[in-house]
Amino acid sequence: MCYAHIQIGCNSISDMANGYSRWLFEKSDRVFLDPDRGEHEMRYAYYTTTAELRRRLQLVGFTRETLECEFREFKHNGVWFSNLQKLYDTPEKAQRRAYTVEHASLDDWLHALGLWVSGYMASRMHEYRVSDPLVDIGILKECFERTWSPHSKAKKLRDVLPRHNSIGFPCASLECLAVALLEVVKEDAPCELDVSEFVNCGDSSFDDVERYDGEIWFPGDRKPIESNFTGYVECDDI
Repeated sequence: MCYAHIQIGCNSISDMANGYSRWLFEKSDRVFLDPDRGEHEMRYAYYTTTAELRRRLQLVGFTRETLECEFREFKHNGVWFSNLQKLYDTPEKAQRRAYTVEHASLDDWLHALGLWVSGYMASRMHEYRVSDPLVDIGILKECFERTWSPHSKAKKLRDVLPRHNSIGFPCASLECLAVALLEVVKEDAPCELDVSEFVNCGDSSFDDVERYDGEIWFPGDRKPIESNFTGYVECDDI
């Protein structure tokens, strides 16, 4: 089984099996990453900058305002969640968890997300002050540790429960989850769709891309992306 992964700043927001959608990435975004590792360890990805991904999201109607709407709708209609640790909560923690999830603002959630992300966290995340002293940011961070598992046949809930599958953030669409992550990562965070497993299994989508040894190269029909990105950093090294 092959997988493709959409990542923002080394944080996966969508994992696709047995096929993949290019989503908001374009054919001209294709790059080779880590080519010095050899033919079978090279990564094949669609890469763009945070600024460009934010622009593409805006073009299809997804902004901070859209995220706020999904957050309010989810909070009103959705089934709140946490990870399995709630089964072992003490009565005191259960009460604190319930209060936190009910009263946390979107900015509280974004602050927790910023503290939780793997690398590339924007420095402004350290400066945030929680909206309510009884809201526990640590509990919100726990919510990101497991994916969502909604099993509702009610159409109203299907419309608001998440369609992304990687981070337990209170919004429904993959696009709004991307908006949320772009709010909390540095401007030089890489945004990519990694399709290496599919290419290694015969996907021909990179056959027309020029490659040179020892460098990160872009397709031959355009110039490299203009950004502050000075070199790819492996997530495990951050």
